[in-house]
Amino acid sequence: MIAAAILDNGPHDKDAQMKLRDQILMHLYYASDLNSAEISRLTIQDVDIEARCIHVHSSTGTRTVPLGPLTISHLRQYIKYFRPEIGKSCKADSALFVSVYDAEPMTPTHVRMTIKHHVKRTGRTRQPGKMY
Repeated sequence: MIAAAILDNGPHDKDAQMKLRDQILMHLYYASDLNSAEISRLTIQDVDIEARCIHVHSSTGTRTVPLGPLTISHLRQYIKYFRPEIGKSCKADSALFVSVYDAEPMTPTHVRMTIKHHVKRTGRTRQPGKMY
């Protein structure tokens, strides 16, 4: 279980929380082909665990993006372990990805910087033709 392994130091370890959030964010980024603005707009309500999909809202409307079992498993763990701890109230319309320091929703710029940081750190390249 990814969350349990990362949160071994306790639920208040900000580095562990950030690592978990970033790992799930990166997994979702590569698995769903969403861009940083779309990821930053996701809410907990947009994640449909039972239907194995997320609902992505944009200026052109809403689309449903199917997700594989591994991505759904990671999102389930993330919401269970991370969002209640950081988001405090964790309402359904709360942002899915928030700052570990102030629980404010991550902005598209924050998401893009996180993606670039981890892509650079791992030495991987972004998906061909895909913008952050």
